[in-house]
Amino acid sequence: MSIALVPIKNDNGHQYVNGRDLHQALEVSKDFSSWMKYKIEQYSFIEQEDYIKMTSLSNGGRPKIEYILTINMAKELALVERNEKGKQIRHYFIQAEERFRETALTSQVMSKQVLEVKENHNPIDILVEDLLRVVRQNLNRGDLSSIVKEYNISSSKLSKVLKEDKSTSRSLTYSMRKQGKI
Repeated sequence: MSIALVPIKNDNGHQYVNGRDLHQALEVSKDFSSWMKYKIEQYSFIEQEDYIKMTSLSNGGRPKIEYILTINMAKELALVERNEKGKQIRHYFIQAEERFRETALTSQVMSKQVLEVKENHNPIDILVEDLLRVVRQNLNRGDLSSIVKEYNISSSKLSKVLKEDKSTSRSLTYSMRKQGKI
């Protein structure tokens, strides 16, 4: 049996459902506005905690009031409908919430790994490594003036970096001797 899935929106780490979409998916016979007001009162849902009321423009007539529901409120409303649709939709919300948590956890783990990498590598070291990579690429040409321009550094700073990196310094000296520059 196929069920009409209720679109779940994610915003700043929270999941929300449009109350009208839930009402329609649950196939409630009562009109939306009356049903929503009754359920809010009957189950003591709290505005700004369980749901948000928003006014939207309609095609003529008075504005519509939209209810944006937390996933927990939507699950509870599906449960209290006490029908097969409610049961299916509640199960759908639980699965969606589990997927959301797994995604958030994966994202959290990845963020932690990125932070660890950043903590273990000094930004200056990364820049120096990048500079040395460019120097190594230009050793064959012996053209360090392009590096000085590209990185907007003085030739004395470049010399200091090269002296600290012995292998690049030796390669540079060898290359320059070979080209007759020293």
